[in-house]
Amino acid sequence: MSFTTAQADGILGIAIFMSTLSFIGSSIIIASYFAFPNLRKFSFRLVVHMAVADWFSCIAYFMANPTDGSAACTFQGLLEQGCQLSSIIWTTIISLTLWMAVVKREEVHTHMRTFLIVGYVLPALTCILPLSTKSFVNTGAWCWIDGETTIGQVWRFLLFYLPLWGGVAFNGYTYYVVIQSMKNMFETQGTEVPAKYRALINRLKLYPLILCFCWFWATVNRFQNAVAPDHPQFWLFLLQVTFSHMNGLLNAIAYGLNPSVRDAWVDKLDEYPKLSRLARLLEHKDGSGNSGEGDVEEEGETAKMTDDDTAL
Repeated sequence: MSFTTAQADGILGIAIFMSTLSFIGSSIIIASYFAFPNLRKFSFRLVVHMAVADWFSCIAYFMANPTDGSAACTFQGLLEQGCQLSSIIWTTIISLTLWMAVVKREEVHTHMRTFLIVGYVLPALTCILPLSTKSFVNTGAWCWIDGETTIGQVWRFLLFYLPLWGGVAFNGYTYYVVIQSMKNMFETQGTEVPAKYRALINRLKLYPLILCFCWFWATVNRFQNAVAPDHPQFWLFLLQVTFSHMNGLLNAIAYGLNPSVRDAWVDKLDEYPKLSRLARLLEHKDGSGNSGEGDVEEEGETAKMTDDDTAL
């Protein structure tokens, strides 16, 4: 890369700042799981696994800018590749389980071992190929797969960007089918879709958009790098790090910080009156003035009408 030291430091500074926000969001999701036993249901466990992947992705950027060829540089590249891909895969697992539960009426919790293998082992295996060709190098502001060699470009697109946009397409289609299934369920009963399900439908539409929002500029930047590897664009790198490093934060907000989680923390903060008053001011209320049911319960009810342990 031909960036100046000031430019590289600026890119890294933004990456660390945005990663810090994502780290906090992911940490809240993980802490919620351990702090509140009532949240430890199948659907929320999937969200926690995604948060763990996001959490370690942030750790990679906290390592700053290791020296090219060092063990720290290779380790950072491994963390970025494995954990960022793991996060993407967990979003597809979440959409898949919702489709299986709502559309196919399957017992999805029986597939947890398979999900763990796909969510963690598969991303780890994708690190072997670039590692075997010594393609984890310093790319300017941090270490990842080399963008200045042909084999490095192949690994970048084959092992990350192809799965990324495949996941976007899969998630978009899956949520579309789920949403249509939910609407049809009420239409066949001759009733309107209840307000809480309309709210849930609106949230489902956002999930695939998060990946698009966060990774669009990174993808554009990678194509530019592939076409003109000797002429990187500083402004594209700024857009990439600003948006892609929001992924963990937006995942935490969209998938994990539902009313059930917020209610649990508000109740916990009752032990601290001043914090509790502030939390209740921020607490989301539905139209009736009561706290809305969490997405976990709503989606589970859509799938089985009885128990949220089978779907998101």
